[in-house]
Amino acid sequence: MYIKSSTRNKDGKKYVSHYLVEGYRDKTDGKVKHRNIANLSKLPPKEILLLKKSLSGANLSSENFLKDENIQIITTKQFGNVAVMENIFDATFKNILGKQYYSIIKAIVINKIFEPKSKNALPNWLRQVDLNCKYTNRNDLYDSLDYLEENQILIEQKLLKKKQKLSLLLYDITSTYFEGKGDKNICKYGYSRDHRSDRVQVNIGLVCDESGTPVCVEIIAGNISDKQTIEGKINQLKEKFDIKDIIFVFDRGMKSQTNLEFIKSSGYEYITCLSHAQLKDKALHNQPIQKSIFDKTNLAEFEIQEDSITKKYVLCQNPHKEITDRKDRIKLIEKTEAKLQNICNLKKEYQDIQIQDKVSRVINHYSCEKYIEYSISKGKLKFARNAQVIENDQKYDGFYMVESTNVKSKGETLVTSYKSLQLVERAFDDVKNLIEIRPVFHYTEKRIKGHIFSCFLSYYVLHKFREKVKEFLQEYTLDELFTELKLVQKSYLRINSVLIEKLNNLSELQTHLLTLFSVPTF
Repeated sequence: MYIKSSTRNKDGKKYVSHYLVEGYRDKTDGKVKHRNIANLSKLPPKEILLLKKSLSGANLSSENFLKDENIQIITTKQFGNVAVMENIFDATFKNILGKQYYSIIKAIVINKIFEPKSKNALPNWLRQVDLNCKYTNRNDLYDSLDYLEENQILIEQKLLKKKQKLSLLLYDITSTYFEGKGDKNICKYGYSRDHRSDRVQVNIGLVCDESGTPVCVEIIAGNISDKQTIEGKINQLKEKFDIKDIIFVFDRGMKSQTNLEFIKSSGYEYITCLSHAQLKDKALHNQPIQKSIFDKTNLAEFEIQEDSITKKYVLCQNPHKEITDRKDRIKLIEKTEAKLQNICNLKKEYQDIQIQDKVSRVINHYSCEKYIEYSISKGKLKFARNAQVIENDQKYDGFYMVESTNVKSKGETLVTSYKSLQLVERAFDDVKNLIEIRPVFHYTEKRIKGHIFSCFLSYYVLHKFREKVKEFLQEYTLDELFTELKLVQKSYLRINSVLIEKLNNLSELQTHLLTLFSVPTF
């Protein structure tokens, strides 16, 4: 780094300009080049001479230099990570979010990606990063969540207009629990995906396109089952988002005859999967499917007419799932046997009906009623494995069957589309573990919905980042890329009245990442 001076004559007058210049090696052609960092022309000549002297050997951060030469290091802030996400946020939401809360929402969304903070702790984080966010008081942060809740549908509609024509929609549902009581209207006890049945929860339904980009998110009462959400979601897609002629992909947990008929009557095609029991039933009533169970090399496709509707079924086999299915079954049987043995070893005498009650609770808990044969006589229990049933079920280990009304598509395409549901599962995983949707610090329905929606806006930005750095993720993990960007710091230095912004020395990876997102490297 050095000071470059240049002289030019204009109208008989001489003008001298001074610039702080840095040398760097261009990665494309390997040549050494120079770039201007700051214009120092307004500094007094004495200060320029002192600065030249310091650059020739003095350390900018040394104690003597700061004292003698009147140069201040004002502050150093995180820059790379915030600048990249700000670039994505502005490109996505600039003409979508209202101006009044724009910078506040930006701060909330970006903060959740790196260091999720409560709204009270957010101002402290803002002092550490190079992000311009202006607000008058902390109530503005809460008002911004109210704004998001009130305008959620409008925001999602505007985001949807940016997309090309949709052909496939992925839908899944999860839940998040509350440590407190939450809001009585939506925070209810229900089936918990977080294994916290002792806490009230809300359900969250997410629709993504085939690339995994969120389309819309819905916050549902915690006691609503998966199957009960389909009709409302289909109606919302048709009425509020005007989505037509698409293929709707959803998991087997939402599958019911009523839902299938409703989706079809709404003009949508669908792709889902049969449960294990439904697969066995199909095989028993269809000889070609039964024969295909023994052929584990290729996908097997079948078109079957059901209730005047032609459906395509695709039989698939996953060797890894075959191993896990077998292990899981044996594990459940062993747990059941251990509990039944405890009943056999009871010293206190019980009547047969009492023993039956204990046995039923154990067997039903582990869903092993068909795998265990038992008898109770004079208060004594005898049991053994039903080897024939276990052997018959093992034939189906690793198999699953995809069902679709889209008979024109090839079987491989339908299976790939169904497997795309893992993109929605990844979104849920990121929102819970990276963006940290919990704990929820809000207690009104409006504020809870605003908070959850802001978490999915954070995921939207994160997903766009992933798409952009797809090639880097082949060599680095997401966490490693975040660390590299966090290490890009910006220092603010003041020389008299001139403010200089300077980045620390960048690694090759840091330079590539910043350039990829059009972030200036000074």
